[in-house]
Amino acid sequence: MRTAPLNPSGDGQILRHGIRRHRLMIVLLLASAAAGQGPTGPLTGIYTVNPTAPPSPTNFPSLSAAASVLSTQGVSGPVLVSVYDDAGPYTASSPMIWGGGSPIGGVGGIAAPPPISPSTAVLLLTSIPGSSPTNTVTVSAALGESPAIDATGIGVGVALLGTDFVTVEGFDVSGAIAYGVFVGADPLWGSAIGNRISRCSIHDCGASGVFLQGRDLIDRLDNTSVDNCFLYSLFLSPSPPNHAPWGYVATNRDYGTDVVHNTFLVNSAVVGWGEVSAMAQWALGTAFSNLVPPTTPWNRVQNNVVLKTTAVGRVYEFQQLCSAIGPPTWSTPTVCDFNCYWLPAGGNFAIHRGYTGCFLGPSYPTFAAWQAATGQETNSMEADPVLVAPLAGDLHLRPGSPCVNSAAVVLPFVASDIDGAPRGPLPDMGADEEGPYGQATSVGSGCAGGAMAAQLVALGRPRLFNQGFAMQIQGGLPGAPGWLFGAQGPATAGVPLGGGCTLYLDIPSMLSLMNAGVSPLGPVPINGQGTATFNLSPITTVSLVGASLCVQSAFSDAGATIGFAITNAVDLVIGY
Repeated sequence: MRTAPLNPSGDGQILRHGIRRHRLMIVLLLASAAAGQGPTGPLTGIYTVNPTAPPSPTNFPSLSAAASVLSTQGVSGPVLVSVYDDAGPYTASSPMIWGGGSPIGGVGGIAAPPPISPSTAVLLLTSIPGSSPTNTVTVSAALGESPAIDATGIGVGVALLGTDFVTVEGFDVSGAIAYGVFVGADPLWGSAIGNRISRCSIHDCGASGVFLQGRDLIDRLDNTSVDNCFLYSLFLSPSPPNHAPWGYVATNRDYGTDVVHNTFLVNSAVVGWGEVSAMAQWALGTAFSNLVPPTTPWNRVQNNVVLKTTAVGRVYEFQQLCSAIGPPTWSTPTVCDFNCYWLPAGGNFAIHRGYTGCFLGPSYPTFAAWQAATGQETNSMEADPVLVAPLAGDLHLRPGSPCVNSAAVVLPFVASDIDGAPRGPLPDMGADEEGPYGQATSVGSGCAGGAMAAQLVALGRPRLFNQGFAMQIQGGLPGAPGWLFGAQGPATAGVPLGGGCTLYLDIPSMLSLMNAGVSPLGPVPINGQGTATFNLSPITTVSLVGASLCVQSAFSDAGATIGFAITNAVDLVIGY
């Protein structure tokens, strides 16, 4: 979307861009038509992307089909595109085409970034006709779904080029050669205004998790929000792109950016052109004020958790272009507070510097030095956030974390956390709102059959929207069929069944679930290693948080006194 008059002296360049844009729109229209049955006219309302369901006016067979229709037909009202995970990770890519810009110092433009190779993205959205503050476009995980974008061998996982008021939320994004998410303004596509990256887990990419690239007065990148995201294990490439500060969230020539309620695990040790920071901004100073106004500082950096486990790198890096008459005025975010930092391996906390090293700004070796110099972070803390399993990518808060109830008041646009759980009246720092944690407690013991007594164990944590949660029989009889029974809680006292076997489930609710056809699950054959896994459907009803579901398994065993063996029970208390 263009937000300023065109420069008359650039008419020829603009005409060329217009021709190119029309050609690209024709290509997108043809792609949309080839996708089969799709909506006609501008979109409004709710749509799905479910490759396992037949294409229809409301269901797209792929991410690219949905993107093509959005970019060609536009929207006439708010649009929600709910994405399903039934077909596995999304891996198909689309080419990113750049309009570029004039070299630095030219009229009407700032240099485009070096090309990303390959210049492809799994989810590619371009400017959407009709999008506005009221006609928003949201591409989101469907309720209870956990769609994954596997960008292995692809340049970018998610790319928003010239989009306005688009939200992408609820995706696991990994494997990109360059960026997990790229949001860009470009002379071909125009400005990018009011976009949001939310509730995403972004990891194992070659460079930044989120990179925002603005351009100039005409092609601006304004009011982007990065919130409720997990970011970890980034900058895996030995030679990341050199055209921006190296940050897990990195921005270049942006205006009014919010970075709030995210959890960072900065565990990258790559060095070279720069060092990796959790957050980094290249802000325009006054050197080129004849072309562009100075970039504004980030709007809000608030309610984040940063765990940095390497000595190299920093929490913050702010680069600014240098004036010919002296160093720039070093800027910091307009609001920077209620953040939690923990740097067990040491290293510098933050740095200001002039781009290309024309002036080396002040370095802040510690959090205290940063606080004193900026006058910010009055309510921030330096403390271990106590994450569940950061090395395994589980950046949820554990009970007792100092980040619990320590954030600022709820921000209107982040009223829920990365899992969709509601924020409390005293919200937590980071992407996760630690509520009832979700517990799995063993009840009783199993009875021996032809082998040792088998066990039933929980794989993962019983919490809302946990797609990977499962129960597993261990030590069972290979080849035997196994079943999983459920009840709404354990029995007050175990019921002996004979042969040393005991039923630990609440019998009335167990029979009720059986009559409803939701229990038992199975049969699932026990494999050669003696295990059988029951994958449970994710729990999506928030009102079930704190509820108990007790499960117990049984499997055929001729060596058991009663003809089958029974495991212990496991009492599951649903959490966030």
